[in-house]
Amino acid sequence: MARWRSFFGTLLCCNPAPLWWGIAALACALALASLVLTHLLRLAPCHLCILQRFLFLVLAVFASTAALSSARPRLLYRFTAVGTILTALFGLGVAGYQSLLQWRPESFTCGGAELSPLERFVEWLASLSETLFLPTGFCSDPGLVLFGLTLANWAFLAYAGIAAVGFWAFVRIQAPLTR
Repeated sequence: MARWRSFFGTLLCCNPAPLWWGIAALACALALASLVLTHLLRLAPCHLCILQRFLFLVLAVFASTAALSSARPRLLYRFTAVGTILTALFGLGVAGYQSLLQWRPESFTCGGAELSPLERFVEWLASLSETLFLPTGFCSDPGLVLFGLTLANWAFLAYAGIAAVGFWAFVRIQAPLTR
């Protein structure tokens, strides 16, 4: 047992690439799961759902680049690691806002006569690929509920975990570099 702990401790302490690859794989899996669930269960994703799907794809790109650049120039690694963390935090905010809309739809609004900049961005994404990014639902509709949590709640937890692991990987690998 101690041998495995030592192996993984050394691996994760000195080389953050496995963590970044894990984040990238998780983000891809979550984006793919949202597509599959939408198709199989005939779910109607809203603008915020589509934005979260897009952010998972952006996370995958940032985390993959962080994994590839972890042994290369420090500036690229820092940029992509911080980009991953900030994207996860933005996704956390979007998923949190959608969770609030679903819990208290009478207290918060989504949509209206004029589209917000984020909704216009999602509409632009839909013009590029309707299969991936076409919003057809309402943000306050909880849709699928798994173990008492909506998909927005699960996305909130995923973004929080990704942000925490990304921050830990970034700080953990920066410590030996500054000595």
